[in-house]
Amino acid sequence: MSRAASHKADYTFLIYFLILLVFGLLMLTSASAPVGHERFGDKYFFIKRQLLFGALPGMVVFFIAARIRLSMVARLAAPAYAASLILLMLVFVPGIGSMLGTGSHSWLLFGDYSLQPAEFAKLGLIVWLAYSLSRRSHDLQHFTRGFLPTLLLAAIPLALVVLQPDVGTASILFAIVFGMLFVAGARWLHMVALSGLGLA
Repeated sequence: MSRAASHKADYTFLIYFLILLVFGLLMLTSASAPVGHERFGDKYFFIKRQLLFGALPGMVVFFIAARIRLSMVARLAAPAYAASLILLMLVFVPGIGSMLGTGSHSWLLFGDYSLQPAEFAKLGLIVWLAYSLSRRSHDLQHFTRGFLPTLLLAAIPLALVVLQPDVGTASILFAIVFGMLFVAGARWLHMVALSGLGLA
């Protein structure tokens, strides 16, 4: 494969991405219109905010991230994973972590600003798992040598989110781990056991 071909955009993936984005925005418009009209006199209030502060910045970051070489992403995999764990642990530190009326220790407070570390944990887990599985894919068929160590490390951020507790985000993290192990070629027997653990 030529160097130019290896950097060609995956247009099928981009089309799926755009379909999901448009579908999500339509659902948000439908669900938030009555509340926006009642509270702010504008039934498009929430969709405008989502476009301005969500979709548009997200698209900018998307195109910037698309220019980053995979070799640089690989070097950042371990630091990103470690940083996400530190942030997840900080939510339990008094004076830094906060419930913000949600009933769970899911937020970090920095003055007037708040941050939800679980969102960064999703990205950190994906990047680290992708790097780890690409290097150890040949060991993944072996339970004690490949599958179990990878699973235990991936379970650390999931466990920290469960302790907050934030079951919704924990479910998403579990789905990420399960999906990436499946795509990487883990044995069916191991995946069935993992499914049972997830249901439990």
